[in-house]
Amino acid sequence: MCIEAATGSVNSTLAAVSEIVDFTFVPWGNAYYGGVTGNKTYDRGPGLTYWLNTCGMGVADPPTACFEGDILCQHGANECAGNLIEGCVKSELKEDSFAYWPFMACFEGQDIDRVNPSSPSKALHACASQLGWTAARTKEVEACVASPESAHKVSVENAKKTAALVPAHAGTPWLLVNGKSVEGDDLLAAVCAAYDGPKPARCAKASTDGDDKARGTLC
Repeated sequence: MCIEAATGSVNSTLAAVSEIVDFTFVPWGNAYYGGVTGNKTYDRGPGLTYWLNTCGMGVADPPTACFEGDILCQHGANECAGNLIEGCVKSELKEDSFAYWPFMACFEGQDIDRVNPSSPSKALHACASQLGWTAARTKEVEACVASPESAHKVSVENAKKTAALVPAHAGTPWLLVNGKSVEGDDLLAAVCAAYDGPKPARCAKASTDGDDKARGTLC
């Protein structure tokens, strides 16, 4: 997810109308597994497209290699490390979106360096401190990241959720409201319009509040 969406439209929408939202965050982005593509370096064109067409998009029985081999991330190894940290946070917090989202918003806002290999871990500790996590919780996340079995399980789960999208995601952030993509419009307004029950008071201001605009940037 892009920094602007995580700290802007998504964060403000959840804060405004959390009572009508069943929210899921999938930290995978434009990544893919190199096992089935044969890629050793990232290729957003043929590589990612081939992976999506072979391993997702409604494919009933994808090859085992679809979720094996190196994970290739658009912005390099640190993006992969960040995705894994976020995936492990989700896992350790039992997939409770309103428990894990404060960490995600903080972590995405750290603007992690793409080169320095210590940057994702430093961001984890910075956000853990900011959110008042216990040392035990931070160690649980680190243990998940360090465990080949846990890391593989977390990564495959997020990869499969991303690959399964029909139509395929066109970039990041890829925001869906009731299964339909929000294409750079007002995320809060889209959520309010999709909700069939009594509208929260905040929905009345949705069309006039510029802070809730979802960015359409592919990052």
